Amino acid sequence: MSNSPTCLIACFRCCRCCHSRSCRWNVQSESAEDRYYLTVYLWSVLPVLVAVLIVLVGVFRFLTQRCSPVVSQHVWLLLFLSYLVLPPVTMKQLQGLDCIPFKHDDSSYLRTDTVVNCKSN
Repeated sequence: MSNSPTCLIACFRCCRCCHSRSCRWNVQSESAEDRYYLTVYLWSVLPVLVAVLIVLVGVFRFLTQRCSPVVSQHVWLLLFLSYLVLPPVTMKQLQGLDCIPFKHDDSSYLRTDTVVNCKSN
């Protein structure tokens, strides 16, 4: 099994497992379509991970301190995070659905990244 960082990152991006000995994935060889979808995925998952971290720290603080300001502080922080993150994440996800149709060859491409062909998915 190959444990090189390039192999592991490429396998993560392609949703494939690197259990074979001949892992020859190259991050530079990935398509623009894969890069775009990875960007949308990261924009969607990272705020959730931050929210989970806030909740875990809040539970730890509540169990050690047993005071109600801890709960209100972490609820406020979660609301603030959602206020900051929700608009750009939603916009990034919806941009992944906005395709430009071309009638001359019956194809359509993503408006934000015209390398991505919408009909190929």
